[in-house]
Amino acid sequence: MWSTKQAKTADRKFYREIIAENLSKAGFSWGCSSQIDSTGRVIVTADAYARDGRRFTVLADERLTAFLELQAAVHRQLNRVKIG
Repeated sequence: MWSTKQAKTADRKFYREIIAENLSKAGFSWGCSSQIDSTGRVIVTADAYARDGRRFTVLADERLTAFLELQAAVHRQLNRVKIG
């Protein structure tokens, strides 16, 4: 039986994996890393890039937030290209 904390961690991982899979299906390579700034705060960097030169980079306090922001940025750009 999982604890509530374990279940939340599993859900977050699951959502990140879905977003990463969707980015890959859309033709993007992606990456994620975390750094600690001079005040001890963790900063997560997530980026996606395509062979045609499109690149998106976001910073966030949590890995899931970074992936959600990255997905939103890519989605906005792809919709802009389809509309325009």
